[in-house]
Amino acid sequence: MSIRQVQNVASLVSTVEALDGTAAVFPVWRSRIEDVLSMQNTLDIVNGTLPRPKEDSKSDSSVTRSTDYSKGYNPKEVVADWEALSELACSTIRLTLSRPLALRYRKTKPASRLFTTIVNAYEKNTRARRIRLHAAFWESKHDPNTPIALWIGVSLRASQAGQKTA
Repeated sequence: MSIRQVQNVASLVSTVEALDGTAAVFPVWRSRIEDVLSMQNTLDIVNGTLPRPKEDSKSDSSVTRSTDYSKGYNPKEVVADWEALSELACSTIRLTLSRPLALRYRKTKPASRLFTTIVNAYEKNTRARRIRLHAAFWESKHDPNTPIALWIGVSLRASQAGQKTA
């Protein structure tokens, strides 16, 4: 059982330039918010690398929790802990948005969906996105156990971003 402590990043949130709806601010905002979320120990939830665990089984007492979070969180095994950390990450992200954007995204959950939605809105056709898609295309390998449509999807996204795929 891995217990995780969450760091208080309240003083750092004010140093993140608010995302105001312009693409010019987005690269700096993204870099700073990822740093803050990393220090907060919630970046893996936001990036989607730590998926929501399956529902807690009532018979397994080793993963049950009290509401005393001063001892830490166990988001790999306890759904309530994962949801609490996801909500914390959502709040942190929303605090770095301008008022209109914070209102627009106020009900978007979990944190991974909120972050992905914002990134997709501002990173449509930037050079950095094209480079990442290009790298993803050339580094990806088709798994024979998965549908070919997934492989074609990577090629399609790269071509829509202005990259040559052939």
